[in-house]
Amino acid sequence: MIGILFVEAKDGGFGFDFESNYKVVNEKSELTYIRIDGRRATIIFQQKGTETKVTTTFDSENENLVELQKASYFE
Repeated sequence: MIGILFVEAKDGGFGFDFESNYKVVNEKSELTYIRIDGRRATIIFQQKGTETKVTTTFDSENENLVELQKASYFE
């Protein structure tokens, strides 16, 4: 399933179309997608009592530092 989202920085400073091919969509448990450039990301949701643990793994790109990419995923 192909999906396009418009993603914007919290401060509105920049934004872009986020196009991906969604490979796994399991409501409340897992989301896996492949970006148009071939990079893959998986998000796992684990219920922990009244909270949800979210684990994200992704293929980094070569343009920005990995730390910056992590910050954009997890903030």
